[in-house]
Amino acid sequence: MEHLCIFCRNLDWEEGEPGWSELTPGWDAKMGCKKNKWEDRSVNINFLTLEEFRELILTAKTCDKFTVVK
Repeated sequence: MEHLCIFCRNLDWEEGEPGWSELTPGWDAKMGCKKNKWEDRSVNINFLTLEEFRELILTAKTCDKFTVVK
């Protein structure tokens, strides 16, 4: 299996919620690394470029905390 963050047990994911009104604005989706291997523990995926996303997912190639999800 290839070493990519999407196959790692330490990938953290928080689904966003759409806003319904000014009183219930919702929140953005986030993903992160539970072992703090990314510069920011959690990244707002709504503001990532495709290149930034790829760079984050490839972090596992050199990560000493990579643990395969079963």
